[in-house]
Amino acid sequence: MPNTWHRLGLAWGAIRQGWGRPQLRTKTPTLPIDDDRPPAMTTADKVDLAAGALGAIGLVNNFAPYIVLCGHAGTAENNAFASGYDCGACGGNGGQVNAQVLAQALNDPEVRRGLADRGIQIPDDTVAIAAAHNTTTEVIDLDPSLAEVPAGGTAMLRDRLAQAGGLVRAERRPLLPGAKDAQESESARRGADWSQPFPEWGLAGNAAFVIAPRELTKDLDLAGRAFLHSYVAELDPSYAVLETLLTAPAVVTQWINSQYYFSSVDPQTYGAGDKTTHNVVGDVGVMSGAHGDLRVGLPWQALSPIDLRLNREHGLHEPLRLQIVVRADPAAISEVLATHPALSNLFSNNWAALTAIDPATGELRKLRKSLEWVPWREGIAQEVPAN
Repeated sequence: MPNTWHRLGLAWGAIRQGWGRPQLRTKTPTLPIDDDRPPAMTTADKVDLAAGALGAIGLVNNFAPYIVLCGHAGTAENNAFASGYDCGACGGNGGQVNAQVLAQALNDPEVRRGLADRGIQIPDDTVAIAAAHNTTTEVIDLDPSLAEVPAGGTAMLRDRLAQAGGLVRAERRPLLPGAKDAQESESARRGADWSQPFPEWGLAGNAAFVIAPRELTKDLDLAGRAFLHSYVAELDPSYAVLETLLTAPAVVTQWINSQYYFSSVDPQTYGAGDKTTHNVVGDVGVMSGAHGDLRVGLPWQALSPIDLRLNREHGLHEPLRLQIVVRADPAAISEVLATHPALSNLFSNNWAALTAIDPATGELRKLRKSLEWVPWREGIAQEVPAN
């Protein structure tokens, strides 16, 4: 009898979510507060964390009143691939907790004194605020609970974030199947609908990763196809930050790009097929129907509004190998590659392309398979066969 009542409860929940207007249930994990949590970081650990995070993006001076640390997560109901819309660097979870930990560190007076000793002076009236970006609804929720934010102090920030979210929804909504003429609230409805196969596109369309000051790309329409990481070469004389960026986020973006690439070029072998026929196998994976091997890669609903088996050329994701653009001394990049063979293999085997913008001259240089730098146009000409 208990099982019967449990099943009836699940059935009622499904009916309630599918009848009328589904209700979005957002994921807002918080920091652990029980006594069994791992030992807290020491002040020295927190200073290292804060200095590393700020230095990696070149945010070491000219601080604004608020530092918004934004993790991201997606929301989808009845979706075996839900973790694929969360943060890959967080193990398929949302990034809110990471944002909260860093915000706590940056607001710690002892940490700020430690940062000042390293030349990073955060003004006393600057507050770090954790936030969560829901990539399904394009809503950014601020979490002021970890900081002493004056009443009404974030009103303008919330208003600007709401405006930005509306603009992004207006831009992305027409790309979703069946949502071209839908209302502004359509994104939230789709994320709450357990029968919706296309809640969002995630990272479909990704094509490039730019490691450079934001000024380099701020006037460009990148159509949501580029990963961006702020980097100021002049603040990194030892190239330590450059090494971190090339061996961590550059590799992660290449992984993401490859997942979309193989799922697009051969969706039946390297993709996961049609998600509407999937059966979930424990916490391991999915298979199509009741038999067969576990599927790998992404379902075609994450790549295209139509079945890639029938009409591949109209897929939303264009299978391209990642183009990485770095504003840094080509010689410094070569030094990093020389000490990381696994990284250099990505470029010597053409799994990704690498272009450097020399900060001293502004010249663009392309890395060839031989790991030699050539002028960008020359490198492109060598790769394009003559008609």
